[in-house]
Amino acid sequence: KATPTAEDFTFSSPDSLTYDGQQHAVELVESTGSPSAAAPSLKLPAKLDTSAITLKYYQEDGTTPAVESDATTAPKDVGTYTVKIDVADGDIYATADGLGGGWTFTIKPATLTVESITAENKTYDGTDTAAVSGVTFSGLVTPEGQPETLELGTDFTVSEAAFEDATVG
Repeated sequence: KATPTAEDFTFSSPDSLTYDGQQHAVELVESTGSPSAAAPSLKLPAKLDTSAITLKYYQEDGTTPAVESDATTAPKDVGTYTVKIDVADGDIYATADGLGGGWTFTIKPATLTVESITAENKTYDGTDTAAVSGVTFSGLVTPEGQPETLELGTDFTVSEAAFEDATVG
């Protein structure tokens, strides 16, 4: 039996992984298959079945599990993750644990955009000071992948706001 090494596998990761509230699992690809461009992938050597592979995800340091104490759960939070695999004993390949280490992928923060700002009506006082009554954002996502809203005064504050000009009109 051959003992698999990290060099027997081809790992690839897209640059476009962005936080969306969903787990980002590595796609295991048979030797004759083609990986998806949208997910990190690990192409297996010939005659090694995906059922023989256990994927493990760690923080960037390669030792701390990515999700609490469970290294087999794919991460979904922003960060850089190290992927390692265990290979089960089979007809052609021997057991190998902790292969990888240099295989990493990054989940980038989602882009948060201010869509609109609403200012309260104001009696002219010669200043450009404004009081904000609402802000609408786009790009917010809950851990469940649903659109999120933020509440002024609860989730965020506006420390300073000003009109473009202090004059009326």
